[in-house]
Amino acid sequence: DAFGATPLPPVSVDTRKVWYNPSDVTLGQPQQPHVQQVAAFEAVPNDDCKNGSVLDVNQHFIVYAVKNGLLRVLHRNSSVRSLLRGHVGKITDVSFFQNGDVLGTVGTNVIIWRIFYTSSLEIHAEPLLEIPSLGNTTRIIWHPFNPNQFWLLHTNSKGIQVATLVETTRITTTTTTSTITKHHHDDDDAGQHHHHH
Repeated sequence: DAFGATPLPPVSVDTRKVWYNPSDVTLGQPQQPHVQQVAAFEAVPNDDCKNGSVLDVNQHFIVYAVKNGLLRVLHRNSSVRSLLRGHVGKITDVSFFQNGDVLGTVGTNVIIWRIFYTSSLEIHAEPLLEIPSLGNTTRIIWHPFNPNQFWLLHTNSKGIQVATLVETTRITTTTTTSTITKHHHDDDDAGQHHHHH
C-alpha cells in the first residue's frame, strides 16, 4: 500500500451535523510497527530558542545537536555516523532545506552544509557558507523553494528580536521530488529530479 493510503472511516455529512463512526471500518488486526533503535538522543531544554529544533531528518539522514556545539549525523539506512564540528557553544536550531542535502545549523555562528553519502560509504559534510553571529542568532528559516534566501532570527543592538534576510548565490541543492508530485514529471530519470538554483 502507498504510504499514507490508509482508508479513513466513513463520515456522513448533513447541513447541521457531522457523524464520525470509526466502528464502521472493518480492518484486520493492526500490524505491530517494527522498531529499531539507532541512537539514544538526550534532549536538553532548548531555553535559548523555544521554537528552534535541535533535531531534523531528511530522507537519508538524521541530524541532531550534541554537547559542545557538535552535530551528530546518522545515515538512516546503515549504521554509519559522523560528527560535525564548526560551532562553539550551544546549538539552537538544525534545519534541512526541503528534503534535500542542504542543512542549516545555528549556534554562536550559522553554518550551511551539504551533507551526502559517498560511494565509499562515508558521510561527508561540506560547509558551503559560514556567517558569524549577528547578535545572539537563534533560528534559521528557509525560503519555501530558494535555498539562497533564508532568514536569521537574532537580537539587534537594542536587544529587540529581529529577522534578517540573507541572500547568497553559493548554495545549490539536490532535492528529490516526493512520490506525490512525481507524476507531473517525466519518469525517465527514475524520480531523481535535480533542481539547480
